[in-house]
Amino acid sequence: MSTASARLFFQDQSDAITAVVFLWERRLAGDHVYTPVTDFDVNEGDLNERIRGLFKLYIEKVLEGEVVKKLERKIEKLAVEIDKFTSFFKRPRRVRVYSENQAKKEAMRVEMEGVVKRVEEFRKGMRCLMDFIEGRENGGWGVLRVYDESNGRKMNFFYYWSRIHFLILREFRRVENGLPIYGFRSEILKMLHSQQV
Repeated sequence: MSTASARLFFQDQSDAITAVVFLWERRLAGDHVYTPVTDFDVNEGDLNERIRGLFKLYIEKVLEGEVVKKLERKIEKLAVEIDKFTSFFKRPRRVRVYSENQAKKEAMRVEMEGVVKRVEEFRKGMRCLMDFIEGRENGGWGVLRVYDESNGRKMNFFYYWSRIHFLILREFRRVENGLPIYGFRSEILKMLHSQQV
């Protein structure tokens, strides 16, 4: 049973492929959440290459986007604040003032390290997806699992791209939400991987 939201009919297969690519462009732009599919044997090689190009551009855009820039500005701001505290400690101070300011400096340093780790983890995730899209090996296991191995069957062509889009959006939300554990994901995965029997 098909759960189509809309059906479009074309005389020419090349027009249908162009429409699918256009619909993917609009989905990546955030205009809709539907997965465009065809119900005929499409030349997956050509269509796959065109959609692959869209996703590569999309990942590059996300990596250079406002969320990453905002986090990088936050890192710079924290570094400036830490430098101010460093110069503050050059002059003699009372013990209580010194210890309070030392605690503030340490808190800022920890916060800055957390933001740096979040940005690094986001970039690792995007690199993992980019490697997967380009068909490169990611060292045996990556930080993201693209294939849905739980159901024991191969994903179809359209679900594959939908799954990759879902993973990009998930990574984007995770870096934006700023949960501290996100910055330690690679370390946690490595530890779990090394503990497997």
